[in-house]
Amino acid sequence: MNSNIKFFINEEKKVIVAVAGYNGKYIRGIAKCCPEDNFDIDLGKSLAAARVNLKIEREKAKNAEEILSVTTRTLSQTMDNFKNAEENLSKNAKILSQAIDNFKEAEEKLSKTTKTLSQTMDNVRNANQNVKATKTLYQNAEKKLKAIEDHALLYTF
Repeated sequence: MNSNIKFFINEEKKVIVAVAGYNGKYIRGIAKCCPEDNFDIDLGKSLAAARVNLKIEREKAKNAEEILSVTTRTLSQTMDNFKNAEENLSKNAKILSQAIDNFKEAEEKLSKTTKTLSQTMDNVRNANQNVKATKTLYQNAEKKLKAIEDHALLYTF
């Protein structure tokens, strides 16, 4: 996980952008909250960070694959450097393996974050339904109270 992530939070638009540098480029991950959902900064930061880390791991895997390809071509062209090429291939295979492991880990974290987000969204929907039901009960109680007050006024005169 990249600890040099910068977050840009726009609460009005319910958007969090995570930005991290990798290999001379800025990589960003975006978490957007649905308009009908509650904006959760921590969850949004977690999701945006997972997305930026996933992109970085994909970039690492892509770079490792390119290095591996170049190394393989060099091996077939230069038999004199066979020992050197074999060492590079081994190193690159380890880099690729680590990148794949990191990619899988980032995928798992994204999946867990997505599940948490889904559960949170379900909780928010349930809470909204409860609020609507409570509002309806409150409005009905107000109507009954008004009717009782009107009825009581009839008897006071």
